[in-house]
Amino acid sequence: MNKFALILSTAFIIFGCKNKTLEKGTNFREAMFTYNDYASESDTNQWITNSVEAGKSIKEIDGKLLTQAIPDIDSYYNNKVQYIFTFGGGCYNGEIDELSTVFKDSVLYIIWDAPKSPCPKVGERSSRQAILEIDKSLYPNYRKLKVELTNR
Repeated sequence: MNKFALILSTAFIIFGCKNKTLEKGTNFREAMFTYNDYASESDTNQWITNSVEAGKSIKEIDGKLLTQAIPDIDSYYNNKVQYIFTFGGGCYNGEIDELSTVFKDSVLYIIWDAPKSPCPKVGERSSRQAILEIDKSLYPNYRKLKVELTNR
């Protein structure tokens, strides 16, 4: 019986672990959006390419005001671009460390490893606001990518 339990627990560890993949030159950060210029949260799926766009769209990054999170903001956007989006909600809050990126053909997949357990019986959760940072030198044609948010 102990041998069976050992095999079962080993299989659970191997197959139950999340396989987080981040493509080179990509990084996720938590955000709080302003929504000043948007009709709804669903309008946030967009590229942010300069400090003016960032100021209109992003209030906080990783719990800090935009200008504190990125002190030299103009220099930052010379090298990086951001894609802002929401994920999660419903049964579970999304967590930044549950996100992965995959580039395939001309598609950028943002993948959320959503929990597989049954929904808790405590009501709905809010969606999470996030930023995907991309190194422009590695992905100069980022605007041509189709972005798809998916669950794994």
